[in-house]
Amino acid sequence: MKADEDVFIPAKSNPWIFFVGFFLVTFIVHGQEILPHQRGMVLAVSGNSQRALSLGASNQFVIVDLQKHAVFDEKLISLDDLRITSPSASVAEDQRRYLGGYFFKGEKPFAIVTRNEAPGCGRAELWDLKKTNFIRRIGNTLKDVRRISMAAPNAGAEVFITNLFPGKINKCLLEADERTLVVCGGDLTAWFNMASAVTSWDLETSQCAQWFQGVRGAVFGIALNRDGTKLLGSGFDNDIRLWDTRSGKLIMTLTNGPSIPRAGTTGDFFYLAALSANGRYAAAIYGTYSVSLLLWDARSGRLLALAPKVGMTSELEFSPDGDKIAIAGIGSGAVTLFKVPTLEKCDSFSIGAGHDVWETKFLTEDVLISSANDGQIRWWSVKR
Repeated sequence: MKADEDVFIPAKSNPWIFFVGFFLVTFIVHGQEILPHQRGMVLAVSGNSQRALSLGASNQFVIVDLQKHAVFDEKLISLDDLRITSPSASVAEDQRRYLGGYFFKGEKPFAIVTRNEAPGCGRAELWDLKKTNFIRRIGNTLKDVRRISMAAPNAGAEVFITNLFPGKINKCLLEADERTLVVCGGDLTAWFNMASAVTSWDLETSQCAQWFQGVRGAVFGIALNRDGTKLLGSGFDNDIRLWDTRSGKLIMTLTNGPSIPRAGTTGDFFYLAALSANGRYAAAIYGTYSVSLLLWDARSGRLLALAPKVGMTSELEFSPDGDKIAIAGIGSGAVTLFKVPTLEKCDSFSIGAGHDVWETKFLTEDVLISSANDGQIRWWSVKR
């Protein structure tokens, strides 16, 4: 992409920036020492950043106290109770059950398990992870569903929107009201038939609350602003969309710039999205081989900066004040921080090349946590 006056592409950073991060770690907590038999996975973090859901011995879920750096509650159910074999993979004994994600309601952890009823759609089970049976089904069965014909926003043909939960969930987020769950779904095999890939669901009534307009393919990343009024989505059709969560209406489609091809022209796509707490900035990760980080002004839709070749990434998040973005590296074993709005590298923490960092989460402006495939959860001190 050619740099111009509107889009800032940072120059190659000073390599010493990466080494500074090594000396900024206040402490590193090893999973084996504070979380017995811990896999080192952060599956979800509570809204107040006090608790984290993780996985302990015998595939049993545990809650970690993020302030005391210790296991807070071990009296949770296990993956076996969910009839799922992996905490992150969509694998089950009948090949039709998928793990949709985890979230906290207050300080209580929940999981969503979906079951395919038809290609690309199904129903879901809401699980309280302190109980051994699901507490509510979400969506109707295929035989009970009432189909509603709606005009597709970006196509001449009609599509059928049903009250079926998406069959495969890529991410789920609980809105600020702690009642509405936003989900995105789909995969590369059915991307062309995912008009309802982004929906929200009322957890009290188990019914679809909102269908978000304009999606033309599977969606892999969603993000909410702090008050839950705006929703950002990124996916296989190579568009970044911003919606009003109350109406479901599309606010704008963010411009991608000339370096991002249209859907179907390459095998690359947007697979992570982030929205700053105040809703001012939007960010996304593009590409599976040559990976780029992009930043927009979410008020005007203008592309502000592009950081090329950031490496394979598993997580993307703004700091609470919105002045930094953190990405978790796959293979690099690093958490890298970028300044907003220039996307210049400003910090980096590494556990060593060859490792995969699975999650990273800001607890405060000064502290973030990460978990990786070496079985450790780490707390890092972030420089101002």
